[in-house]
Amino acid sequence: MFAKRIYLILWCLTHQLGANPAEWTILLIMQGDNNLSYFMHQNIERLKKIGSSKQVNILIQWDEPAKHTTWRYKIGHNQLLDNASLLQDMGEDPEAELIDAARWAFTKYPAKKRALIFWNHGSGILDENRNWKRHRGILYDFSSAKCLTNAGLLRSMQTIQREVLAGGTLDLIGMDACLMAMLEIAYQIKDFTKTFVASENIEHAPGWHYDAIFKQLAKTPKILTAESLAHLIVSSFETLHKEHNNIYTQSIMDLTVITALKDNVATLASTCLAAEQQQALYKCINSARNSCTEFDKGHFIDLHHFYRLLLKKITNNKTISAPLRATLQELMVNGISLIEKTVVGHTKGHTYKYSHGLSIYYPRTKKLHSSYQATLFAKETLWPAFIEHFKIQ
Repeated sequence: MFAKRIYLILWCLTHQLGANPAEWTILLIMQGDNNLSYFMHQNIERLKKIGSSKQVNILIQWDEPAKHTTWRYKIGHNQLLDNASLLQDMGEDPEAELIDAARWAFTKYPAKKRALIFWNHGSGILDENRNWKRHRGILYDFSSAKCLTNAGLLRSMQTIQREVLAGGTLDLIGMDACLMAMLEIAYQIKDFTKTFVASENIEHAPGWHYDAIFKQLAKTPKILTAESLAHLIVSSFETLHKEHNNIYTQSIMDLTVITALKDNVATLASTCLAAEQQQALYKCINSARNSCTEFDKGHFIDLHHFYRLLLKKITNNKTISAPLRATLQELMVNGISLIEKTVVGHTKGHTYKYSHGLSIYYPRTKKLHSSYQATLFAKETLWPAFIEHFKIQ
């Protein structure tokens, strides 16, 4: 009897997962109920040129203006195969919609490797406030005036990990959106993937080079790991954009290093706040911040560039005591090394030649954005206090 039960369990698992599961299932959440709808359709047409195969499942959940439906398709060759579309307006509850989409995609189409891609506008780590059109998280829906907040992203990914992935992780998370390659965002999603792809700067509307990405994936699905797929995304992004603009950026982050980097930034912040020589430190920090590569009209800065500039300022300022200077130098040298271990691949236009693929919040404004304190990074570090204490002049 025991042997029979084991056989039945194995039979069920085999038939549920398939004797030969696909190599990849890739789910794209495409929120097109906004001014990017035209480009969403362009990207879908590019995906249709390739289509799914036995080894690669290309799935999309998407929305568009004036269509009160949640469209779900498996992308076929030159066709869209309707697959469990919902008669409800996408964008009303982004958290629940993301969870349900992941359940649909990764349960119905099991695979050895799984990727989740967010396609839309992005505002980095800052969520919506009264000026909704300025900062609004990701997956903006213009009709409902709602978005997926960073806190909502964390909650929904926790549920997906628990209820869909059986405690496991995704092989890759990508954000084809503006401003999402941030330390704070990487720290929010560190438990859900090792490989994260996003842009420090704004992205031009065409976004990723989907036909090049999926054409290669169709050719070599077994060979492409999450890391090699990420490098393909970045290299093809450069190919698509380098002839048309100088402001493109795209990065690959290894999130196994992100906690160590967070701890380094936290220690730098606490050390500077506790130091006695505040006037000398302020001068160094203010000068480094003002000279640093920045994004989103001064809200975000490139962390690697900031560390390099600050290291030089601290080293050259002999009014700072030797022990404090040595402590800060060691922190920044270690921090630079950790950033370089985190960012395992990146590309950039000439305008951002000093960037290294990972930004952090350090605004020129006098007040912190109201949503920032809710982030994991802000809760677990003194970085918000550092920003407020060493305000930019």
